Amino acid sequence: IVNLIHSDIGRPLHHIASNLSADSNLNGILKEVLDTLIPEEKIVKTVSKKSYIMRTQPYRSAENVVSGAVITFVHLNNYTP
Repeated sequence: IVNLIHSDIGRPLHHIASNLSADSNLNGILKEVLDTLIPEEKIVKTVSKKSYIMRTQPYRSAENVVSGAVITFVHLNNYTP
């Protein structure tokens, strides 16, 4: 879904290519989650029309410091809205 390579570590998400459709607003959701610290869940589609639940939540270190976000995708088999 998101095309990651080792050299992407530490890079801003908007510098990284994804296969999500333009209306998924990945960068906007990430910014909102990091600004509010409230996790978000949304159904998104890839450019190939596959549907996923995208969950975005703040990443907290062992010291309880927010230092990024965790984004997970769960494929929805045979889902058509």
